[in-house]
Amino acid sequence: MLRWFATVKVDHPLADGKESRRVVQDLPKDTHKALGEIIFWLDSINTTAGFRLDRRLELVEELDQAAKLHVRKLAQEYVPLRQQKFHENRVWTAQAQYWRLVGAGYVQCIEGYQADGPGAGAIKQRLPVIVGRALQALGQQLKWLLLRYGPIDDRIWGDLGRMYAFAEAKGFADAMIPLAEGALAGSSARNEFVKALMLASSSMESLLPQQIELAERSIALFASRYLLRNAPSAGCPYAYDLVMRRPPTRVQGAVAESASSLRYVGPGEAYAEIGRLLDVLLTEGVLPSDMSLGGDYDARAVADVWRHLLQYWSPTPPERSSARHPVNARLTIVHGFRSFTELLAEPSQDTVRMSISALQALESWVAENESDGGFGAVVPATGSDWLQVGVLVGIKVQGDSRWGAGVVRRMVRDGEQNRRIGIQRLARAVVSVQLSPSGILTAGNAVRHNDPGLLLTPKPDGEHQVQILMAPATFSEGQALTMQVRGQAFDIEPVRLLESTDAYDVAVFAIKRRRA
Repeated sequence: MLRWFATVKVDHPLADGKESRRVVQDLPKDTHKALGEIIFWLDSINTTAGFRLDRRLELVEELDQAAKLHVRKLAQEYVPLRQQKFHENRVWTAQAQYWRLVGAGYVQCIEGYQADGPGAGAIKQRLPVIVGRALQALGQQLKWLLLRYGPIDDRIWGDLGRMYAFAEAKGFADAMIPLAEGALAGSSARNEFVKALMLASSSMESLLPQQIELAERSIALFASRYLLRNAPSAGCPYAYDLVMRRPPTRVQGAVAESASSLRYVGPGEAYAEIGRLLDVLLTEGVLPSDMSLGGDYDARAVADVWRHLLQYWSPTPPERSSARHPVNARLTIVHGFRSFTELLAEPSQDTVRMSISALQALESWVAENESDGGFGAVVPATGSDWLQVGVLVGIKVQGDSRWGAGVVRRMVRDGEQNRRIGIQRLARAVVSVQLSPSGILTAGNAVRHNDPGLLLTPKPDGEHQVQILMAPATFSEGQALTMQVRGQAFDIEPVRLLESTDAYDVAVFAIKRRRA
């Protein structure tokens, strides 16, 4: 075939190999600036036609290799920066752009090969590596979008399907390949593909960003143990269509199909292995020495994430405790333990009489659906920078005089960047209480004199027990308390802790007697 166009000189500063090497060598030492320049050159290369495929691949690989250290460093900075919005956004944007552009560069090489473009023969032996790196980049794009709760671009699902289908068709889906120059450990197109599918199938919308990071690292540990089948199979609860540009979905019994483009995925041996490691972690407080998550993680944090993964990888999906029905109700919201308890401590909960500070803490959301367990609500794209999974909210439904309490359990962004959230209801109506240590106050008391709390149960149960929402890290198994509520005082003793987070504690107490 005539390729007269292959000899046309490419009008690009990096067309010459010496110049591209100079650019890489002269990259700034500053991580942000260096990655910014790499992103600029990747975008420029991807949008310039005329490169031979072998030269295009050389450029993408040069820049990819130069970026690795900077990308790793910024990724480690991201979670600790969550409360510094400007810097957090700067890191997130750099990561998202880098992985999108480097992935597009590798995908473009495969598309050029499929079109028999100039230089196709020269990259033939490199196809397994190119596809593996493309799939790795797509998996990272998915992760960084999940850290912001989406939405996930349909292009990612389309490219994942096309790249993996190409690897299968060429017979190298299982071939072990290095994903970075000089890397000792390898991967494969299959492993990178199935890692992305398992991450997408594990309900990341109900995890905090630091938990999503930990889940992604945990999922990567067991890549070779996941099942991937061409037909419905036991142990493969999720299905993915290579050509439909959609996320994987849970197989619903007899609905399973056997179309040639469908792939079925599941945890396989990883399910039992994580269960075993979870037992070790809970018993010994540390992971086995040969297991590394690439960072120093609190044992409780790891255990929480692994329980979550096991729940969503189970053959039996988690079920809602009650049915949802559509509503169109206005919700008045206050967030955080301190703001909520201060609001309820106001002399009047009539908004006309509330203090300015209390009014400033209020927001208005719209509930789309409701169940006995809580609400599905829409929060506009602008404002509410505090909103994240796990935050405590006080809720007053339009027309109701009482305040209830809930926790944001799920969050995803739609195409307009509005946040669609799931709120678990802790109580339909709460009562403000004051908690004090029984006996002499000492430095060891987590609860101080007249600390605020919220009574979540309208009356004691048959065992004279109630649930109380407290400030974070204040529940103690050995600390008896006095509870003042509506002019009465009760001696209460701790029974058990139901939930403990950085935002609140929820505990059960037994009422022993009412004080005179």
